[in-house]
Amino acid sequence: MENREILLVFLPSLFIAVVAALIYSGLVKLNPFRVVIQFVVPIAAASSMYAIFLVGRSGTVRQLSGSSRGQDLWSIWAMLWPVYLLMILGSGIAILVWVIMCAVQKRRRGWLPVGVVSLGMHVFAFLTVGSNFPDA
Repeated sequence: MENREILLVFLPSLFIAVVAALIYSGLVKLNPFRVVIQFVVPIAAASSMYAIFLVGRSGTVRQLSGSSRGQDLWSIWAMLWPVYLLMILGSGIAILVWVIMCAVQKRRRGWLPVGVVSLGMHVFAFLTVGSNFPDA
């Protein structure tokens, strides 16, 4: 599979980022549900990429995806790819606005580290999904 390395780096990085944000939220007394919400889109992208590419052993190139099951998984990825790119982009813009608000408003500065980490994971998710372009 192409770009397997970036996915194998993205999955543990996302896990570490979410755990670190939750630990920080416990120290600063932030709502953990609101912390996890900021990571929902990268988690959804990572989960489906994990299922399709690592568990399903499919590829991003249709001819190299192997069996009919692999080609079915490729078709699913071909449908999900533009949706995930748009979702990550939209969510990333919303997180960027949130980070700017946290930097400007003094009462929200406790959320700034969580927002910055979430924004970084959105950029990483966008690069990971974008590098796994479904090719025929």
